[in-house]
Amino acid sequence: MFGFFKKRKKKESPQSEAKNNNFFVIAQAIRKSEPAVQIAVGDSIRLAQSMFKVSFPSRSFFQDLPLNEKVDYLDKLVSFENALNEKGDKISAFGFILFRLWLVALIDTDSDAFSAINEELEYLCKKK
Repeated sequence: MFGFFKKRKKKESPQSEAKNNNFFVIAQAIRKSEPAVQIAVGDSIRLAQSMFKVSFPSRSFFQDLPLNEKVDYLDKLVSFENALNEKGDKISAFGFILFRLWLVALIDTDSDAFSAINEELEYLCKKK
């Protein structure tokens, strides 16, 4: 379902594996939560996607940017997450965290992880 049982083509780096595990721990906790929580997280993921689309015409455009520009965008997302947390909106912050981890998988060009993470984000974004 999420690629856990697929044979991997290459061994993930420990950092990449840790990021993916963090993603799925958070995502599974959200899946087990109340529908209202899932909807709120999905809304914040859609907001993060909209912000991304305003900043970049496509995923491939983002992937072709120099690493420092990608990191700058990730830092902006972290600032947004922190602002949400400071306002007490931890649920929406989780949506931005998941979206940021999706971007990290996109940057790492780990297609298996990206596909699995993308599938999970699509599930949460469909919640209304």
